[in-house]
Amino acid sequence: MPTGDFPQIVHSNYLTTSFPGINYVETVVPSQNIAYREPATTYTNIKSMREQTMVSRRIVQVFVADTDEDIPMERALLWEGKPKFTDLTDQELYFELNLKSLLDAHNEHRVTCLDKEASKTTGRDVHLEPVKIRDLKMVVVEIAKF
Repeated sequence: MPTGDFPQIVHSNYLTTSFPGINYVETVVPSQNIAYREPATTYTNIKSMREQTMVSRRIVQVFVADTDEDIPMERALLWEGKPKFTDLTDQELYFELNLKSLLDAHNEHRVTCLDKEASKTTGRDVHLEPVKIRDLKMVVVEIAKF
């Protein structure tokens, strides 16, 4: 799937455990007949545990933001969805949003914001260009999975 016309889609989740303290993953190296333990919170271990326990039903919350530093904080968040129970993938969640209308409303304000760096360089007020969908960042936060 081409990524040129899509926002950057990032997956995030809350790491929880049913055991107090730190979980450990034991790795066995058969060729050397050794075993070692490491915290399960390293990225590779979390990723491998997620792949082993792929669950289709989950509660997620979706956020879409313009990450440009020149946009005021109160206007940078284009969409904050409510937590929802779904079996959709992150890409399918993208297609549920009406990003065109969100983007049009955001760009009306964005073109009134000053590009601070360009304004310093040129010595005159330079306004930001309208943002494209591919310049946005979409974060899907996984609250719980079942």
